[in-house]
Amino acid sequence: MLYLVREFNKIFVDGLWLASLNSEPREDESLNGDFQEGADDDMYVDSDNERDGSDLDNDHDLYYVNKKLETQIAKSSEEIEHLKQVVTQLQASNANRSGGPDNNLNDDEMIPRPKTPFNIELEMGLVDDHARYLSVAAFVKETCIKRSVDRTAHWKNIPAMKKSEVFQICRVLPELRRCENDWATEAIMKQYFGNRRKGKYGKKEAVPPPELAYLAKNSQNRDPNGSRQSKASLAREEKERAARQAAKRNAKEKAVAERAKAKTGGKEKGKESARDKNERRK
Repeated sequence: MLYLVREFNKIFVDGLWLASLNSEPREDESLNGDFQEGADDDMYVDSDNERDGSDLDNDHDLYYVNKKLETQIAKSSEEIEHLKQVVTQLQASNANRSGGPDNNLNDDEMIPRPKTPFNIELEMGLVDDHARYLSVAAFVKETCIKRSVDRTAHWKNIPAMKKSEVFQICRVLPELRRCENDWATEAIMKQYFGNRRKGKYGKKEAVPPPELAYLAKNSQNRDPNGSRQSKASLAREEKERAARQAAKRNAKEKAVAERAKAKTGGKEKGKESARDKNERRK
């Protein structure tokens, strides 16, 4: 399931890129890769000027470039539709295995944005299907990579156009589409970017912002040989350890007393039996 979602994201994003390239050409951009050869600044000429043989060659190349783009777009669209059908079938099979339809995928029931702090997986209604939540999160991450979003930037520093592109693509998944104002996609992105920044800070590959300078100061003042747990946590553990040791001592003393009692009771019973025998002999 996770592999299919990643492939679906790759094909879907590439298809959107090809469609935008073919439908909205811009003068300041040129075709990349194999299509750049033959596409120069003299591609367009005025109707009043005479067109020479080089202009005709350029038009001829442009015609085949457009044909190739149209073929790739059609192929990507077919693959997207096929992957949509596969995802639908997998969702239906998961619902059958769970013993009924999946109410969590009902688009009519929109999920409002929860109050912070909140658990993303729980609020999305996927707490009983962790594998699906992981696939959804992976889809969002792959989309951020494909759209070249800076994954170490703070949320307020990311351009609104980039956010809008990711939101629009991620709405293809019903789990994200039914969240009002794309709050689930936003939460997953923020969590993903935050983890990336922490990793960069830990590896000294990025400089933390000034508002986090106090963390470095606290780290320098911390005793490297001491415990990093709080005093309250240490006191609680010490109390629990003392209680466990006291319980062991009580259990041991009780067992010793029971064994001693059983041994003493056996001797007294043996003496009484011998006395009874002597009385019967008399």
